[in-house]
Order: sequence, then structure tokens, then C-alpha cells
Amino acid sequence: MTIGIFVGACDKSDHVVALATFLTRLEEKVLIVDATSTRQIGTEAGLLAQSQQPIMHWNGYDVLSGAISWDDMMQLLERHGSSFDTYEHIIVDTDRALFCNAEQWKQIDTRLLVQTMERYSLQKNREWLQAFQQQYDGDEEFEFVPVILRSLMPDDEFAFMIEWYYSIFEHRWTRECIAIEEDDRNWTARMSDYQDGQLQASNYPRATKRAWRILTEHFTGKLTERAWKQCLRTPKKGRMKHVAL
Repeated sequence: MTIGIFVGACDKSDHVVALATFLTRLEEKVLIVDATSTRQIGTEAGLLAQSQQPIMHWNGYDVLSGAISWDDMMQLLERHGSSFDTYEHIIVDTDRALFCNAEQWKQIDTRLLVQTMERYSLQKNREWLQAFQQQYDGDEEFEFVPVILRSLMPDDEFAFMIEWYYSIFEHRWTRECIAIEEDDRNWTARMSDYQDGQLQASNYPRATKRAWRILTEHFTGKLTERAWKQCLRTPKKGRMKHVAL
């Protein structure tokens, strides 16, 4: 089982959903935990804020929405009669600085800090890292994967990001930054996905698919070309499925 967490003050939902879709197409059981204040993925899956049902099976994977902390997430799963052991991959999407405590951070295999280069996103992520540093005082150094959305100049933006966080970040970055480049075709493809009812990877530009492959391999390890083609291949039948569990 692998556990990954996407943190950051921006909408990460499209890429979290893409990752879950690829893992599902590899016939692995996946849980997305939407722990954001906006509940973008949970709402799209049909989990409304007032609903008593916290978890839904959607497009081949499960979505849990409404958790405000790690402990809350575990309680919601237990109440539903489920647990982490049910899944091969757990993907958490959150914008909450204190979602995990220090010990819980150690259980996470992949930590992704996601931002756009907009001032709001950078400032909020800086505040998030400050809160994280104050909370975590352990000796273990964590590794974070830097992710930049709507990127125009990936190398320059990554260098700026490292400098921006330098004085408050005492852990380490992976050597490779995942950059989703700005491209109107991403938006057009996403609108087509809504209409088709599922992710059509063929509609996205090559640069986006290259970045998605790097992202996916953080969870799976190195993929063969055959396995990656399986991730990109859209099933011939089936549309979005909303099934209360």
C-alpha cells in the first residue's frame, strides 16, 4: 500500500483525479480523500456537504469527502466499515496545514507540495510550510515533490520556488520538479471529460501526459511503455458511475 498527499493552496483536483484514474486502469484499488475546504472532488462525485454518506464509488475508485484531519479520516473509514488495508493506494488532497501530526507524516510515502506561481498560492504555501515546521520537530528529514501548475517557464519557476521557501523549509526537495505547463488544450480536454463522463487522456497535450507519467511513477515505480499505454487507454464502455457504498 502507498499513501500520497497533495498539499497546497490551489485547485489540484484535476491531477488527483487523473492519477487515481491511471492507477485504477492498472487494476489497483484506489481511495481519494478530499480533505480540502472546497470539496471539489467530493462534490463532483456527488458527496454533498449535508450528506450523511461520506464515501462514494466513482469511476472505478472510491472517494471520501469531509475529513478535516487524519484522525477524522480514519474515523470516517471505520464508521463505514473500511480501512486503509482495503486499498492499494491512498491519495489525500488537502489545503489544511494541520491535517496530519508529526507521527502521521511519517506514514506517508509521497508528499507533494503543489502551487501555481500566483502570489496568493505562493504566500499561502509559505504560511503552510511555516505551520508545518512549527508542528514537526522530529529528527527525520522528509522529502517533498515540488509540483507547479499552469507553468510557463518550469526551470526558472522551480528556482524561484526553492529560493522563496528556503528560509522556512528545513526538509528536502526531490531533484525533479513536476510541471504542468500552461496550455489551453488542458482546459478544452477537461471540458470534454465532463461531457464524456471519463478521462480521455488522448485529448491532453503531450507535455501534460509526460508530467502525469512522472506523477504516477511516484506511486507505482517505473512503468513500462505497455503499462503506461494501459493507463492512457480509455475503456470503450462506461460512463461516470456514482454508487453509494
